[in-house]
This record gives sequence, structure tokens and C-alpha cells, in this order.
Amino acid sequence: MTKKKDPAMGNLGYERIDDDFYPTPPWMMDAAIPQLIKHNVIEVGNTIWEPACGEGHMCKVFQAKGFHTVCTDLVDRGYGISGLDFLKTNEIPDGVTSIITNPPYNLALEFVEHSLDLMSSVNGSVAMVLRNEWDSALTRRHLFYRNHFFKMKLVYTSRPKWVEGSTGSPRHNFALFVWDFKNSSYPILEYAHRNEEHR
Repeated sequence: MTKKKDPAMGNLGYERIDDDFYPTPPWMMDAAIPQLIKHNVIEVGNTIWEPACGEGHMCKVFQAKGFHTVCTDLVDRGYGISGLDFLKTNEIPDGVTSIITNPPYNLALEFVEHSLDLMSSVNGSVAMVLRNEWDSALTRRHLFYRNHFFKMKLVYTSRPKWVEGSTGSPRHNFALFVWDFKNSSYPILEYAHRNEEHR
């Protein structure tokens, strides 16, 4: 296998991890869920689909907070349903009203667009962990500019460490981008703070 520097890590010299597997630190969903509930994007008891579940880092937080989950992944990492190619899946699991995930870096646009296609049919919601500046690209303008279903940008005020055990300071800021088909409105800017217990 040819090793490449990981563009998600800037110029820090990290090699790309197979299948872009960077587990989402639990504090990120702990910080986001209250804001998603506050703005009526999700309700406790809803069913959330996590289509890039990895080892279940996000799913376990959803479950602990009282949500039902459908956890799938293309790669078998010992958690959830493996072998499911989300981008080729056009059926929504029973009861799902939201898709929330940290998509593979190189497939982020495809994940967002496919999730929006799926959730538009059930008036559901989509939330994606992405680089803070992800909404700046002209090629992604259609997802934000005059898109009445773009609900919220939830900016994380702490930078996540994606590589366990790494000692360098994280370089990039991230945000949770949220679309909601239940109602249209002007987008909201909110901030998500890391709890002291996760420091």
C-alpha cells in the first residue's frame, strides 16, 4: 500500500489512516446534542442513523442520551452492521428521522448530498461533522446559499484530536453542519463547548 500524507491533518506529516477512520471523540456529540434538541432538530426517543459508525463512538453517545440508533459501516470494525455501502443505499431503515455522522474526509460531499436526498423524503434532518470552513467552497454553495433547509452551523470551540495518543496540537477547527426538512428558516450560528469532564 502506498502511504500518503493525510490532507485532514494539514502538513503535520501524519499518514492517512486506512478508510479515513478517525473516530469522533465522544465530547463532540455530548456538546452537540443539547443544541440539536434546543433547536428542534432531534427529540429524545428519535431514531438516528449513523452510516459511518466505525467502532460506535457516536452511536454510544446517542444511546446514552436516550435515542434509538441504526449503526452501519462499509468496513467491519466489530460494531453495528458492516458491509453496507451507504452511498449505494436508497432505503431508509424503519423509524429513522435523522442521519448524523462524521463522514470520510474524501467522501464528505457525497455523504452530505446522499443524506439530504434520503431525509428530504421523510422530512428528516442531517448533521455532519466537517471542517469549520467547509461551507466556503463555491462547489458546495448549493448546500448553503439560499438553501432554506440549512438549519444551523454549530461551531466547536475546542479542536478535536483525531489520532489517539498524538502529542501535537490539533490544527483545524470543526463544526456540525445541520439541515432540517421539518421547517425552513434562516440558518442559526451556535457554539458547542467541550465539557470540563472531557478535558
